[in-house]
Amino acid sequence: MYVILKIGGSAITDKTTYFNFKNLNYVEKLAKIIKRYTDKYKFIIVHGGGNFAHRVVKCYGLDKEIKTNDQIFGISLTKYALLTISHKLMDLFIRNGLQVYPIETSDIINFKNSEVEFNYQLIENFVKNKFIPILHGDITIDFNSKIRIISGDLIAYKLCTYFKPKYVIFLTDTEGVYTNLQEKKLIKKLNIHEVNKLTTQSFGIDVTGGIFTKLKYAFEIAKLGVKTYICAIYDENSITNILNDLEPEKCTEIII
Repeated sequence: MYVILKIGGSAITDKTTYFNFKNLNYVEKLAKIIKRYTDKYKFIIVHGGGNFAHRVVKCYGLDKEIKTNDQIFGISLTKYALLTISHKLMDLFIRNGLQVYPIETSDIINFKNSEVEFNYQLIENFVKNKFIPILHGDITIDFNSKIRIISGDLIAYKLCTYFKPKYVIFLTDTEGVYTNLQEKKLIKKLNIHEVNKLTTQSFGIDVTGGIFTKLKYAFEIAKLGVKTYICAIYDENSITNILNDLEPEKCTEIII
């Protein structure tokens, strides 16, 4: 059985400042949880770019066509930012005994018009050989020299269409989705009809679409029959409960 863990950029980078990590102690605790369940589940990890990448993309106008040398430099800098996060996560996971293997998203995708096609077999081969693949939201260019930004949430959804995991857990810096940020009243079960009632849940700059785009992919995943949760990266009890096939103490479950 597969489990896909999507580590949101907001969970591990500080979106109010430049190039600062946060919650790395919780990443280590997450690694220990994963280690306990490697006999039960096949894990795939996806992480976002957070403040490291989103600010660079915004600053250099990388959500547009390539027109300047500054944009080309910005693409290089964005890739560097994403790899910086990957290397930090790799370091923490390896230190805790996980057999992780980084797979560059831009190396295993192909663009067919507006659609993104993945080489799922390459990922599957690493899983078959007892690795835990790590992918990340990415930036690349297509054969028409257009800049393409691939969000971690899109990657998680595309992986679900092929691997049909038992669970997808979106790990964020909040306990789930709130009715509003001031009251912090947690929505335990969220269906598609309630989304329009929500106020924005995100702070800082996110060029991949913010919370509503993430919810869109979460609902698409749930439509595939996959149990889908949005949880806090620091909520060890809820993450463990889910992996034990129990109801999480907190978290938001996405339902159809």
